[in-house]
Amino acid sequence: MKWKTILIISVLLILSLTGISFTAGKKTSAGPAVSSEKEYTGERRGVDGVGRVYWIRNAEGKELTFLCDDKSLLISKKGNKAFSEISPKEFIELFKLNEMVTVKYVEKNGKKLIKSIGPAAIAK
Repeated sequence: MKWKTILIISVLLILSLTGISFTAGKKTSAGPAVSSEKEYTGERRGVDGVGRVYWIRNAEGKELTFLCDDKSLLISKKGNKAFSEISPKEFIELFKLNEMVTVKYVEKNGKKLIKSIGPAAIAK
């Protein structure tokens, strides 16, 4: 009985060490995949209540959804500001629906994250 217990423990120990060595050879990603910066120009079709989500439709009628974070740059005739620096009142004054805008963005984890957004004539 004692030998069976020792045999079972040694087999389990060998299997566990083998599993550790297999996982040590696997490479893990350093972080989320981020693609290079892209540009999209179209008509602003909608903005959520706090200005974090934008719906923009291009000339062909294709509508894309973009997300804004605190570091996103909002470009206007009055100057450029990060999203975190702008008040809701200023936001409403700066951005009108059905306005042609240019968005510079990166895709991160399948989402389109805005780097900068502004009127098409100014943002280029």
